[in-house]
Amino acid sequence: MRLRITLASGDLRQSLGFFSAEIGLVGEELTVEDILKNVGGRNGRTLADIVITDGMVSPRYAIFLDGQNIETLQGLKTHVKGGGKIVVMDVIARIAGGLRS
Repeated sequence: MRLRITLASGDLRQSLGFFSAEIGLVGEELTVEDILKNVGGRNGRTLADIVITDGMVSPRYAIFLDGQNIETLQGLKTHVKGGGKIVVMDVIARIAGGLRS
């Protein structure tokens, strides 16, 4: 499965070393959480380590799958199809107008 991940957060970009990247993962039934656990950073931490707190998306971040907030779907358990786009942003960026495509 191939998909695009965009980090609309300076802290995330600094920790993980990219703004937007196309990634390839093995599997057909992957969830948002599975994907976040497979995106690693420079310091050995994964995107999941940073944005998930107590099994939920940290209140500091919002995650969008193909333009829809995952919280309106099945949250971290939302299934992802290949070719999709995940955007992770600071909540303040979302309030201020978010990332324009």
